[in-house]
Amino acid sequence: MAYMNQDKKKKIEPAVKSICKEYGIKATMSVRHHSTLCLNISSGPIDFIESYNRLGELRSFRQPSFNKSTGHIQVNTHGYITEHFDGKALEFLSKVIEAMYVGNHDNSDPMTDYFEVGWYVDVNVGQWDKPYQFNAPDTTPAPTRPPTTISFEEAFPNSLVQTEIVYIAHTKHEDVEMTKRFVAATITNDENSTDAEMEEYFQSTGFSPATAKYFVSRRGIVEQYPCGISL
Repeated sequence: MAYMNQDKKKKIEPAVKSICKEYGIKATMSVRHHSTLCLNISSGPIDFIESYNRLGELRSFRQPSFNKSTGHIQVNTHGYITEHFDGKALEFLSKVIEAMYVGNHDNSDPMTDYFEVGWYVDVNVGQWDKPYQFNAPDTTPAPTRPPTTISFEEAFPNSLVQTEIVYIAHTKHEDVEMTKRFVAATITNDENSTDAEMEEYFQSTGFSPATAKYFVSRRGIVEQYPCGISL
């Protein structure tokens, strides 16, 4: 004879709660008629209704009487959930139903109309008067941290200026990267000079007035990056 009480429920409840927490499902357990262990699922990020309705429509050529759910499903816990659910819905229900059957037994013999189980298991998605609430997962991408550096090419995206840097390096018999470092360090670190003073300084090192002015015009862009220019 099927029998369930609060003491038995308390032994099973921790495992069921753990599975619900893992999947973000809100549900309550109860005992009905001293024979049935019930799980009532009220809300969560799994769309049980969509899964059930979609698979039901696919089966409709065999079950013309299929009625779509609008928020309440009495889950068939006797091995048919693979026909009614898929994806995360099937994954969750498989785990939670298995946990609700732990310690149960079934000595039934349908051929002789003999039924003898430890207890019955009922799982409800939503209630007839309170539909299941599907909380769609937030797919908004997490805000990305702004970069702390800007590349030399991004700081000075002018091909003529890039060409002049190469020319200045060659005339001074210096490495091009070293010349870039000089420009980057001047722009990044010389905070006390006015724009006019910085232009004059660049010209004194061999750069044309136009390029010196361009470097200074990009000063405000570079200052937006805490770690300055990266090479």
